[in-house]
Amino acid sequence: MRLFISDLDGTLLNDSREVSPFTARVINGLSKRGLRFSVATARTAATVTGLLKDIRFNTPLVLMNGVALYDIRDGRYVSVEVIPAQSQSLLRDCVKSNGSVGFFYSIEDNRLHTEYVNTDTPNAEAFLQERFVRYGKKFVRKGADEVFSRPLCFYSVSDTPERLDGMYSVLKNAEGLHCDYYPDNYNPGFMYLEVCSAAATKQKGVEKLCQLCGFDGVTVFGDNINDIPLMRAGDVRVAVRNAQPAVKAMASVFTASNNDDGVARELLRVFNITTEEIP
Repeated sequence: MRLFISDLDGTLLNDSREVSPFTARVINGLSKRGLRFSVATARTAATVTGLLKDIRFNTPLVLMNGVALYDIRDGRYVSVEVIPAQSQSLLRDCVKSNGSVGFFYSIEDNRLHTEYVNTDTPNAEAFLQERFVRYGKKFVRKGADEVFSRPLCFYSVSDTPERLDGMYSVLKNAEGLHCDYYPDNYNPGFMYLEVCSAAATKQKGVEKLCQLCGFDGVTVFGDNINDIPLMRAGDVRVAVRNAQPAVKAMASVFTASNNDDGVARELLRVFNITTEEIP
């Protein structure tokens, strides 16, 4: 049984941050014919639930770059990887020295807690507003020490390289941590730094999903640098036309861009079905 799993931003989503009606129709139609489809994304359950409302999933999702497996059908976390305590202390010191900009995530009793210390950059404030307006997602403001009072599973910040390069150099080789550092698709000149447990990557999330559901083959779709672990998880690796060169270098198959329904068009090719055959 084969799993087809796609990144979201820049891959399944178009530049308007939406799943097109055509893509939703293809995935839903092929799911009735046996397609097992999922996504692997840095996003949380709170945002993907709205973004993917038009797709009827039959497989758990890989969220927060592999931190959690999430069954979107019943709103349940299947598994969660938290940051080890010693590694969290290093992250705390690094974040505080950088001014505590960014967002902190923890999951307890099947509930996602999203918190922040300050929004000293326009990009951080825009992030807060978009999540609230588009997805109804609320972040709670807390003190710099208070956000670390519970076991964290994910830290995310978008800022300029000048502010993030130093943090990344400290955290990228830290024991117990995994870092993704890549261009922000929606804000030219900004980078995303995302930190989680070393036990949580898109690759490890896909491997866990395969064990859970019994998949023996994986086709992956990606575009950005943080999709390199996802690409490693696939025996068939598909890059959309707008993918970063490093992702294209790993690909065995190429498809149309995210704005031209590349994922859906490759699925139609694999299943050898025309659009007229999709209800």
